[in-house]
Formats: sequence, structure tokens, C-alpha cells
Amino acid sequence: MRSATKRWHLLPEAPPEVAAELICALGDLPYAPLLVQMLYNRKIITADAAAAFLSLDGAALNDPFMFLDMDKATVRIIDAVSSGERIAIYGDYDADGITATAVLVRALTAMGAIVEPYIPHRTLEGYGMNLDAIGKLAERGVGLIITVDCGISNLKEVGEAMQRYDMDVIITDHHRAPRELPPAYALISARRPDNTYPFLELTGVGIAYQIVRALSKRGLTMQGVQPRDLIELVAIGTVADMAPLHGDNRILVQHGLRSLRSTRSPGLQALYSVARTNRDNVDAGTIGFIIAPRLNAAGRLESAMASYKLLMCEDMLESTRLAGDLELRNRERQQLTSAIVADAMTRAAALPEDTPLILLHSRDWNAGVVGLAAARLLEEFHRPVLIIEEGEPMSKGSARSISAFNVTAALTEVSHLLSRFGGHAAAAGFSVETARLGELGNALRAIAATKLSGEDFHSELRIDAEVPIDRLTPTLLQALEWLAPYGMGNPAPTFIARHVRVADTKLMGKDRQHLRINLNDPVRLGHAQAVAWRRAEWLPFLETKPLIDVIYQVEKNEWNGSFTIQMNVKDIRPAQA
Repeated sequence: MRSATKRWHLLPEAPPEVAAELICALGDLPYAPLLVQMLYNRKIITADAAAAFLSLDGAALNDPFMFLDMDKATVRIIDAVSSGERIAIYGDYDADGITATAVLVRALTAMGAIVEPYIPHRTLEGYGMNLDAIGKLAERGVGLIITVDCGISNLKEVGEAMQRYDMDVIITDHHRAPRELPPAYALISARRPDNTYPFLELTGVGIAYQIVRALSKRGLTMQGVQPRDLIELVAIGTVADMAPLHGDNRILVQHGLRSLRSTRSPGLQALYSVARTNRDNVDAGTIGFIIAPRLNAAGRLESAMASYKLLMCEDMLESTRLAGDLELRNRERQQLTSAIVADAMTRAAALPEDTPLILLHSRDWNAGVVGLAAARLLEEFHRPVLIIEEGEPMSKGSARSISAFNVTAALTEVSHLLSRFGGHAAAAGFSVETARLGELGNALRAIAATKLSGEDFHSELRIDAEVPIDRLTPTLLQALEWLAPYGMGNPAPTFIARHVRVADTKLMGKDRQHLRINLNDPVRLGHAQAVAWRRAEWLPFLETKPLIDVIYQVEKNEWNGSFTIQMNVKDIRPAQA
């Protein structure tokens, strides 16, 4: 199987009537015509919508009581706080679940509650609630369990907690709802069939923050904790979970980034230090590529409680130790991922060209990082990918998928073959009896064959606008900041520069898999520095110093207190007439 073909698609210009209206919202901002095109490409076509998208201080979150069961949940929590009842926050082991757990433990403790965290071990316990954990919490006197980022699929476990142990369970979750909902005391989710909350894409930590807001509206106050201390965690979890950055999520991440740049948290300060990150420049990319991988590393290889403890730590010396440990775990995670990716890439390349879905498994792979490997194969081959650690008698896997194939819906169709599963349209986790791996692969490939065609296997590079390299100025960087934060649902602007000449090239990186390229525009007399990550295979072509067309994103490259503007190259081709 060959790597996916990339198709270039320059998005159509905004119609004159739309451009005229959007200009009214932008006023005299620099590069206003370009920003108009960016807004139009993001389906923002009215002045009011543009003003709301570009505004920070004027935007407001939806009322938390628009969630079904929020009123019931807050009454129950307030009763637990006032009576001194022990509360457990039961979270997931990824960055969303870890930050959600930290938000509720910190807030409820500051409100006077007796509260403790519980984050299951990925390898020993698996995703979601489990009966052993529920029993242990009951033995410790817990009367109320609040789940974050999990629970909506735990029909049996919730029933056990409620009936056998006489505990109340409040579920807060953002994953796909099963056909039968668990019998929880309250279920707060925009994914339930009878949902009334207008924004469907809040993450687990976003829902946790809305619970805190609801409790505050009901009169509970936090002592020693400010909203900014929580909202920075919300920003981390939201970006880490790759939630679309519009609506409530955009508001939360915008405010959270402000706080992260001046965080009071010793744990986050220590994490910045070990990752050599300048806090003044923290953005969504910093979360996605620096903070989140380190927080996730603990849960992938050992226990996610190490990351939780870092976020909750108030001592700088202990925070430094914890952050150093996470840095080591992250390096180990990188090595494991690289080995699995290399092995899986070789196996995938040997598959027939018409394979509609890639399902690979091995006893040598670590379940904690198979999701990262699946994401790399998805990027390379642009078709659904399932990577599985083969165990005995159970195997655990992760799935990643293209927009044309809802992988969680597909897993639902074959749920009779699975022990458990859960996730989103584009990503999911699951467990399956090892003896049924062949049956599972055949069933999923059959589903993919009926839902996907050859066209679905071509990745499309959507280009926002043509921007020659002589226009790469600090003013352009400043203008593009109005559209930030960038991420899922609001991708970083992608541009095309045509007929530029390769001046010179250089391999870089420890494994020499990356390229540094100097480009010149022989007509407009512009020049620019560029990087191309993991594209060493381009070197023989580029060394001929051809004229090329380039798809790129604009980045700020900082070094020793100064910065330059560089192009992050996404694709190249010989210059077209």
C-alpha cells in the first residue's frame, strides 16, 4: 500500500457581498482582506458572527443549567458538602480526564468538601469505571461518585455502585452515548439523546468547569482558589483532547491561555522549565505539542496519578521532581512510539492497495502508545487505522479515522465482538478477546468497504489563500493572532506561495529526518526560511534547486530572546504554470 495522495484545494474567494459585511467587523485591522478570507473559510459570514469570533472579553459561556440534570446534580453535591459526605472524582487517564479531575477536586475542596481523586491505571484497570475500584471507594466511605470524561458507557458498574453499595453516581461525560444509558443519579452530557445544551463539543474538563460555575451560582464559594486557576486547566484538557475550538471551547481556551502565560501553579511552572518553554508565548500549539504529551506520558506507561499530582502540587521543589519524572516518561514514550510506528508502517505498506481499513496487532506493542502510532499511520495512508496490543486472553487497541468514516459508529456495529469500547467519530479505544481479532478485522473491513470509496483515501490540503513569501512580515503574524487559538475546528491558516526557488537545503534533527530550506522569490524578490518536518525524502529533488509551489503555515521561530518568521512546509510540487 502506498502513501496517500495529497490533493491541493485552494478555497474559493469570499463573495463580494460577504466580504463587504465582514470588513465592517474588522475595521482598520492590518491585512483585513486576508482576514476576511480566513473568516469566510471558517463559515463565518456575518459581521455579528465575526465580531463574536474575534472578541474575547465580550463572549459568554452558555448557562451551565442548560444541561439536563445540572440542577439535580448541584443540589446533590451541595448536600454532600454541607453534610461532610465523602466525594470521589473518578476520572480518565488522559489529559482531559486528568485536568477534569484536578478542576473538580480543587474547586470542591476550596468549597469545603471532603473529596478524593480516583484515576484508573490504563494497563491494570482499563478505561472507565470498574467494579474493583467502586468496591474500594465504598470501603473508604465514599457516598457520592462524580465521573469526569467517562462513565456514560458503564451501565453495569453504575448499577452496582447505586444498588449494591448504596452510592449515588453523577456521570459527566462527552463521549458517544450508548443505546441504553446507565441508571445514574444524574447524567450531564450533551451527547445524551434528550440533550438541551446548545453546544455539543465541550470536553470532560469543560463540563467539569460548568459544574463549578453552577455550584457558584447556587451559592458555594471557593476559598483560596480563583477561576483563573481552573480555567488554565480547562484550556489544557480541551486542546489536548482535540476538541473543536469554537463556541464555548474557544472562549475557555482563550481565557485559559491568558492564565497559562502567568500561571500561579508550581506544577505548570516546573513543566515549562523542564520543557524549556517560555511562558510568555504559550499558545494552543504549546499545549498540543509540549504540555499535553508530557501529561499523557504518565498514563500511557504507568499511572496517570503522577500527572495529577503535578497539577495539584503547591511545592516548587516537589513540582520540579515530578516534572522531571514526566520528562523521562515522555522520552520513553517517544522511543516506544517510534519503534511501533516503524514496525506498523512496514506492515501497512505490504497490504493490498484496495485495503479500506488498516488493522494491525502485535504482542510487542504497548497499549499505552498504540493510539499515537494509529495517528501516524492515519496521516500517512489516510484511511481508518486500528493498532492493537495483542494480549492473552484480551487485547487492547486504539482507532483513528478519517472524516468519511465514523469509527465509533463502526465499533458499535460490531459491539458483539468487543468486551468494551468508547470514543468519538475520529478516535476510539476498545478491548477485544484475542481469539476474535481475525473476526473483528474482517467485520470492520467489510463495513469500511461499504462506506468508503477510492476518493475517500486521498487526503486534501485545504489552502486558505495565496500569500507570496515577501508578505511574511511581523504585521502578518500580528494579524493572524486575531484568529487564534488554532486547533481542531479552527485550523492554523494554510497558504500557497507559487514559483519560489530553492536556494539551499539542510538535513536536521537527531535522526536527520527533517529539512531546513531557504527559499527565494525571483520575481517579487522575497526570501524566507522554511522547515519541513519528517520530509527528508524530499532532499534529492530539492537539491536540484528547482522552482516549486509550496503549501505552508506561518510560524514564529524564537531563539535567545529574538524571533524570525519561518514557513512550516506541508507539501511541495514543481511550479505549475
